[in-house]
Amino acid sequence: MTDMDKIQKDNAEPGKAPDKMSADKLHLFATQYAFIDGRLHEAEQAMLKFMLEFLAQYGRVSLGLTEEEELDDNNFPVTTTLYGKHDTPRIKLTDVYLTDDGEYLLADGIDAETGEKRDGFYIYSEQYADIFQFVGHASEMN
Repeated sequence: MTDMDKIQKDNAEPGKAPDKMSADKLHLFATQYAFIDGRLHEAEQAMLKFMLEFLAQYGRVSLGLTEEEELDDNNFPVTTTLYGKHDTPRIKLTDVYLTDDGEYLLADGIDAETGEKRDGFYIYSEQYADIFQFVGHASEMN
């Protein structure tokens, strides 16, 4: 019996709490989960606030790569999945900036699969950590 078989045998159906877990233990895990989830939300909001303020003061953050440099994957510190109008491509980030009203983050980059330059991706909370890392690297803060 593999470890995975044992885990499956010991656990309830996928998406349900294991049968052998007591209500107290489940409550403890639920409390820990809620704490971590709250911290994650706080971190996301802190990253967003920092990036909005930084970009409002200093403007667009760009790698400023030449076309030749864009051919080398090692020149891209962050590749992330972004939401396009009809797809969710993996984008090698090149630029991060604000919308004209200064309220939202946008990003440009190169599609990792096709090599096509893509622009105007709105940034959502689940992408803040990647965008934050890009801003730090491209601004030479890290």
